[in-house]
Amino acid sequence: MKRIITVQHTQSVHHTNGMVGSWTDWELTETGKQQANNIARNLRKELSDNGYIIYSSDLVRAKQTAEIIAQHFDIMPIFKTELRERNLGRCCGQSVKWLKDNIECLEKTIDDKMFSNAESRRDVWNRLKPFFDI
Repeated sequence: MKRIITVQHTQSVHHTNGMVGSWTDWELTETGKQQANNIARNLRKELSDNGYIIYSSDLVRAKQTAEIIAQHFDIMPIFKTELRERNLGRCCGQSVKWLKDNIECLEKTIDDKMFSNAESRRDVWNRLKPFFDI
């Protein structure tokens, strides 16, 4: 049986400076690095056996989180573009305030997109599903 454990990247600079994350590259803060180490230590206690594979988004904050966790398991993470979080289109690189002031569409269904060049929730599902079906 396949066992999948998901971990969201820990605190990154965009969490502290009011910017949108999405497909932008933000590094982890010192707090984020500590959080990743705490997650790794707790996972290590729970997962007594070996043979794990760590897959991660290729965005910097996710890579850094995965690398910290992987060190505790003495493995190298595998970075995959398809594991990126949702692409919010033209608001990438903008502030959260800008996003709120310029949003094109309130998302009421899984097919709605905040911006015309953004991904819907269904788009993300369609991008991720083949990876999880492996």
